[in-house]
Amino acid sequence: MASSVTAPSTTAPTAAPFEEEAPVVKGIEPLSKSDYYGLRYLQTHSGAERLTAAYKRIAAGIESADQEIPLYDGSNSITPEELSLVYACYAADYPQHFWTDGYTYFYDGVHVIRLCPKYTMTGSQLTEARSDLETAASAILADINGSMSEYHRALYIHDALCAHVAYDSTQNSAYIHTAYGALVNGLAVCDGYSKAYQYLLYKAGIQCLLVTGSSVNPSTGSPEGHAWTIVYIDGEPYHFDVTWDDQDYLSYAYFGL
Repeated sequence: MASSVTAPSTTAPTAAPFEEEAPVVKGIEPLSKSDYYGLRYLQTHSGAERLTAAYKRIAAGIESADQEIPLYDGSNSITPEELSLVYACYAADYPQHFWTDGYTYFYDGVHVIRLCPKYTMTGSQLTEARSDLETAASAILADINGSMSEYHRALYIHDALCAHVAYDSTQNSAYIHTAYGALVNGLAVCDGYSKAYQYLLYKAGIQCLLVTGSSVNPSTGSPEGHAWTIVYIDGEPYHFDVTWDDQDYLSYAYFGL
């Protein structure tokens, strides 16, 4: 996923403020990017100012599909070990950035100088794909409005996503691990389902985070690597697993645990 090259020191401008998501649900503001869980987690760490500055530069740079993202400004430096943490928090927060595929970085022996993301698509192809993602998300959210409680928003999106996505167990289809694969292609595995749910909940104004770990597959009874979602309903965290609820029938066995 990541590799490094030693390079001379350069300087970087401070990252611009977040460009927030445009509202698509009537009467509801999307979850602010400043409330994304990974960013909030970094704010609890020693060196939070340095870590969050790097996080914001990475998020802004990948949003623009930049080939190089400067990370060292002469004072706000991070180490390669800290970069691993910062990038993991960014990646868990941004399911809408479906075109990323790891990174390399340059460092001067102490500081990470710049990050070079790897992309699965760029240019006009990426522009069209991003538009397709937003169109698909807006279609699923079309019947949600501000009069619905957080619980009923989470329920509606859960049901709509189960109806929209098919589990792809072949592991061969493009983007099955992404929100794009789930929402645009209608094919995904567990992390694709979870990222799609996460992004739709963001747009519905609900705090949530991606979880990865191990779970027992209800079809086989065997434990396996898995991804699901923790959703904050009225400030309280609950586990939601859209993947396992999408059976040959609509299940709620993994809804709001």
